Amino acid sequence: MKIKSENYDSNTRYDNSMPMAIKCPRKESCLNEGNEVETQCAEGYEGFLCAECSGNYYPVFDRCYECPDSLWNYLLELVIMALFIAIFCLLTYVRHRITSKKYGIFDSIIAQVKIFLGFWQVMGGLFSALDEISWPDSELFGNILHIMEMNLLHVLAKPHYCLLNWNFDPYEKFLTGFSILLGTAFISAASYWITILVVLRRNRVTRLSCIPHKEVKLIEKVKDWCQLVTFLVLFTLYPSICSVTFQICPWACVPYDLDVDKTIKATFVRADLRYRCEGDHNPRKQLYDGLFFVGMLYVIFFPVTLIIVMYRSLKKLAIKRRNTMTKDESSTNNAPCNETTELLESNNNFKPDQSSIRCPKWCHFLIENYRPKYWYWEMIELFRKMIQIFFLTVFGSGNDVWFAVTILISCSFIVAQASCVPMKESLNVEHWLQVFSLFSILFNVVVFFLLNCADSLHSDTLKIASIALYVINGLIIFLILVNFLKSLYDIFKKYTKAKEDDVILLNAANFDKNDRD
Repeated sequence: MKIKSENYDSNTRYDNSMPMAIKCPRKESCLNEGNEVETQCAEGYEGFLCAECSGNYYPVFDRCYECPDSLWNYLLELVIMALFIAIFCLLTYVRHRITSKKYGIFDSIIAQVKIFLGFWQVMGGLFSALDEISWPDSELFGNILHIMEMNLLHVLAKPHYCLLNWNFDPYEKFLTGFSILLGTAFISAASYWITILVVLRRNRVTRLSCIPHKEVKLIEKVKDWCQLVTFLVLFTLYPSICSVTFQICPWACVPYDLDVDKTIKATFVRADLRYRCEGDHNPRKQLYDGLFFVGMLYVIFFPVTLIIVMYRSLKKLAIKRRNTMTKDESSTNNAPCNETTELLESNNNFKPDQSSIRCPKWCHFLIENYRPKYWYWEMIELFRKMIQIFFLTVFGSGNDVWFAVTILISCSFIVAQASCVPMKESLNVEHWLQVFSLFSILFNVVVFFLLNCADSLHSDTLKIASIALYVINGLIIFLILVNFLKSLYDIFKKYTKAKEDDVILLNAANFDKNDRD
């Protein structure tokens, strides 16, 4: 059994099956070479196959990092996050100061953020799998991978692991995610109904039909913002809910042979080896299966419901606009010649009804980067991420099924994105950036599959594949960063020009006034 002991009796006979020496999922987590029964975990790791983080460590992408001792570390990260929030608020403020003709810059920023999030939501699960690979012996590779793993996750993981000691298993993560979704929906609904009650009480009426038009606009505005906040939470957490739902599904289990004769087997939850999949060893299995069923309902029906609601909203919007244009044309054609100008002016000044003919804010968020013909493209992207996360989580990163499906999906979407060109003409750079990100995911999967077959590859080939992997991932981050900074520069440049134009107009008005005086 390769366990050293001075009291070992060489005459002892053992007729039962010998235990199996199981290799650790991550080689760096175990001090032995995976060929000994007695597991010796590296510092910061513990549990079965050293798959858990010990007390003063927090996990990010299946690695364990030591918690910082000083609170200044958390304060610095908090300041950095506050700085990003301040920049976002500044951009929002500048948007309101720029005319509608210049909103394309913000469409560009939103498109780039969506591309970045979509890329990392898919690559996040793949990087967890990349940690299991035996990389070429180079400290530089490890440092680059650490940068590529998106330090934002370290910022988010440290507080609840190190300060609050919240070490959630997949089931607790599932319940937490759904609690956030339900809590957000409840708070938004409560805010909307409280606004209605306040308006009714302020106007001393009992029916909404009796309140002034101004108050109706206020209620509609609150409703619009409540829907937007709820949607953004649902949309942002959707890939995470998908991932944790697939982690607790009955098929996301990994079997292990516990003896050399392979007569004794045990199956564990792939995402958390602390839990067994067998009902005898998991008394809450029925509860977890029920949670999985609820999660799958959300995973399937959320994008389907969005498509249906978006289609109905856009169809209703088109009908309203068509009816408004018909009324305007009929009013203009039936008017006497001497009244045409006045009617045209009155129609142009008829802003309340015109402003109401628009899609909801949450719907505008989904379609604003795409041409009208491809209003549904964001939902297709959502389905793509969901399918890739499903096969990665359920079948595992080393499975041929996952590899084949991911290759097929990536190639299909590259062809579809390049041929259909769904984004607006003003977002041509972002279009090719999206194509490049899809190609990057495809390239990552191919290189990862090659690295999984490292035993059959030459060391030089392995190094070339690894370097290419880092270059392609670093390049997409660099391109997004450059385009983002360029967009910020264009915003402030045009904002400064608009301010200068206002000053010129003001000086001209003052000059004319002085001439008249």
